[in-house]
Amino acid sequence: MNQTFLFLSLTFLPFCHTLAQDESEGNFKHQIGIQVNPFLNEMFFQELEMGSFTRALWVFSGRYGYNTGWHPNLLVGGEVQYFQTFTKNPHGYSTFNAGPWARYNLLEHNWLRIFAESSVFISYYDIQIYSLTGPQIKNSGFDWGYYVSPGVSLNAAERRWSFDFSWKFSTIPLIDNRKNVFSLKVNYRF
Repeated sequence: MNQTFLFLSLTFLPFCHTLAQDESEGNFKHQIGIQVNPFLNEMFFQELEMGSFTRALWVFSGRYGYNTGWHPNLLVGGEVQYFQTFTKNPHGYSTFNAGPWARYNLLEHNWLRIFAESSVFISYYDIQIYSLTGPQIKNSGFDWGYYVSPGVSLNAAERRWSFDFSWKFSTIPLIDNRKNVFSLKVNYRF
C-alpha cells in the first residue's frame, strides 16, 4: 500500500506542478473551440414568434488550435463545421465544411484579444427543395472556398476560457446563401 502511494505521488506530483506553472503563467499551447447555436436570420425570429423551429438553421462547429513555437501570436489548427435545417418534412439543406485555419492575434490585453483568422476549406452540400409548381430540386456536391474573419475574443478564468465574436467573409456561401456571417465560439485553452 505504501509503495503504491509512493509510486503515484512520484508519478503525478511533477505533472501537477507543471500544470500549475502553466496556469499561473497563462502560456497555453492548445485550444479547443465549439459552437452550437441556431443561425439568427429572419426565419429564426419568425419561428420564434410562432413557437415552431421546423425550418431553423442550426450551426455546429468544432476546432483545434496549436500555438506555434516560432511566433507567439500565431495559432494554427483544423476546423469542421456543419449546418443543417431541422424540419419534419424531407426538404432543406445541410453543409459540411472541413479544413485548416490560422489566427493571428493583433492586439492582446488581459481580458481582450483582437484577431484576424483565415481558413481554406472543402465543402460538401446536400439540398432538397420541394416546389408546388414544379419538380423537386435535389442537388449535392463538393466545393471549396476560403474565408477571412476579423474578431474579438473575451478572456475569462485567467485566460483559460475565451468567447470569440467574429464576422466571416467567404468566397462561397456559408449559411443561408450568405457569404458573410456572424460567428460565436467558446474556447478552452490548456
